[in-house]
Amino acid sequence: MNEELNNGHEGPLAKELKQAEEKFRKENGAESAAILTNFIDGMDYAAVKSRSLKMGEAAPDFTLCNATGRKVTLSEMIKKGPVIITWYRGGWCPYCNLALAYMQRFLPQFLEAGAELIAITPEKPDASLTTKEKHDLEFEVLTDEQNRVAKLYGELIT
Repeated sequence: MNEELNNGHEGPLAKELKQAEEKFRKENGAESAAILTNFIDGMDYAAVKSRSLKMGEAAPDFTLCNATGRKVTLSEMIKKGPVIITWYRGGWCPYCNLALAYMQRFLPQFLEAGAELIAITPEKPDASLTTKEKHDLEFEVLTDEQNRVAKLYGELIT
């Protein structure tokens, strides 16, 4: 896993991701694992960081549909309290699924602190609904098919 991604810290999620990578290698062989590793290592995290919002910058407002087609607007959610936004590539990505499950485990603490959690994906609503149901996600999963919102935030979603 790219050291820039976790700043050299081996937190609980980093450890789970490393285990998932090892499992992927065993189940899919060295050639498939090399393709995935090269993709991850080839990502320019410094460029993403330079494009991403900085601490204290206002979050761009957006309206996206959730997995059932209901429109969700960030500025309306923020009126109720802080909002935590996470992105994921899609239900096909084992690392993303692991990260979503990790966020779900902490959802009660986020809610207790008054914060809402939303996940944004370029997947179509049907696929995001499948992901939401498959992983028993109790937070909003929003569709950003053209990655327009991701680009506003400087996210690299491929």
